[in-house]
Amino acid sequence: MANKQVFIIGCPRSGTTFLLNLMASNTRFAWVSKEMDKQPFAYELAEKLKVFSKFYFGKKSYFNAGRRGLPTPVEAWNFWNTHFSYFQWHPKFSPVPRNAFPGDSNDEEIQNTRAAVNKI
Repeated sequence: MANKQVFIIGCPRSGTTFLLNLMASNTRFAWVSKEMDKQPFAYELAEKLKVFSKFYFGKKSYFNAGRRGLPTPVEAWNFWNTHFSYFQWHPKFSPVPRNAFPGDSNDEEIQNTRAAVNKI
């Protein structure tokens, strides 16, 4: 079975963080952890998520992760900003804030980001 990628996107205070935490409690789900957000190219940190794949104890570990220093999900702004030059608005791209357009990312950024997501 092929791995399907899911991206959770939403407005602030709309429940996306709660949804991410809920989905991340599934043992077949991977995410950008707090540690990976600090080191966006350290894809090997995703291996730490395997601790949650154990049948019963994995889910229990997930719910206690914050207290045990295990990887927890995060809104991964730094990760995406590192992989895409125009993930968030920046004055060097446009004097007025605007949404990104498809042409704002080049093919190399897109391919590198796809590879990063697949490694995770």
